[in-house]
Amino acid sequence: TIYNPWPGICDLLFDYPENNMYQFQFYRLIHALCATNHEKTLKLVVQKCKFLSRAIKTCSAKVAPSSTRGVLLRCLNALRLHSQSISSHSFLRHYLESHDGWKDFQDELRR
Repeated sequence: TIYNPWPGICDLLFDYPENNMYQFQFYRLIHALCATNHEKTLKLVVQKCKFLSRAIKTCSAKVAPSSTRGVLLRCLNALRLHSQSISSHSFLRHYLESHDGWKDFQDELRR
């Protein structure tokens, strides 16, 4: 049996919103996933752990602490920029284009 640590890693980001050291490391992990384009792990994080939906919901609520909102926007922006630079047949680009919350959040993310 293979242990999947990503649900716990993602939960920590939302459970401890004032932990700036963890937020920085989490962003580095997301950035590394984008840089390596490891689709299996991106699928786990974005789809299975529901990171994308939770991040958009938290940022849209306007009640998240500014540090949490900041790191979530950075992570979402990294995913956006990475999806624009890869093949149109890749998982991430296809998933983002089909996600309703993502489509609605694009204007705020670009600001």
